Amino acid sequence: MIGQVKKEGNKLAPGRRGEPVFPFNLPLIWVGRGRKIAEVTALSRDLSSTIVLLSSVLSRRSIDVVCGSITKKPGGEVVFTMFLDYTDSGLNLESLRESLSSFGVVERVMTNGTVTEGVTVNSHAFPLLFGERRVIVLPTEFFERIANFFRSSLGGVANTVLFELGRMCGATSAKYMGAGPNRRDGEEVVRVGLATAQAAGWGIVEDFYSDPSKLAWRVSIRDLFECTSSRSDEVGNRSHFFRGYLAGLFQESYGLEKVSCVETLCAANHAASCEFAIWV
Repeated sequence: MIGQVKKEGNKLAPGRRGEPVFPFNLPLIWVGRGRKIAEVTALSRDLSSTIVLLSSVLSRRSIDVVCGSITKKPGGEVVFTMFLDYTDSGLNLESLRESLSSFGVVERVMTNGTVTEGVTVNSHAFPLLFGERRVIVLPTEFFERIANFFRSSLGGVANTVLFELGRMCGATSAKYMGAGPNRRDGEEVVRVGLATAQAAGWGIVEDFYSDPSKLAWRVSIRDLFECTSSRSDEVGNRSHFFRGYLAGLFQESYGLEKVSCVETLCAANHAASCEFAIWV
């Protein structure tokens, strides 16, 4: 899936200079070996007419839609992202591009990337972007190996290192999203930060409780990547990196000198979700 817009309530999550954040997921498409796949991006302000037009053209040409998405940009322009199987159309990539581009709505057509064991990873979608920021994707097992290496090398200090790494990540994210004097409201920045973390696959935000008058907050996350896998060498709550992320995110968002964050419930300790308490 590609081009998925992350929404915050009913509003688009804002990015730098008030622009929306468009989280792009890694596009993985199941496709048979030997099939020809093209990524097509179309822009239009008329959603219904464009769907009818493209459907008619693709049907006549024996072109199948493998995967796709529709995203409405601020201002009303609609972005269509489609992955097309044009193997049976008798067209090569250039003729496909000419055929689709002649209708005036198709912006670009690109060929498929690497196909391995029936899965094509579209190489043209990189780098992944959240707004204007480049984002990298790492398997959770890789993070787990890094954390275990820290623990075997540093002992108990490793959890402090993970916390500080997370804190810097959260603070940097808040700065990017517009925290600071005369900028975006602190709670809005926090909500965007949580939405961005969810869009990145860190976990699913189930609850966010805010009491700004007491400078106290509570966040509940389901399927948090740091806590879902089992590990026999640690008992109790396990989140250190994400706990640091929250501390940095809230501290920078609200312009505070120091923020405390504790994981009160943990999925690794038989809780349904991970819950965090944040306060000054």
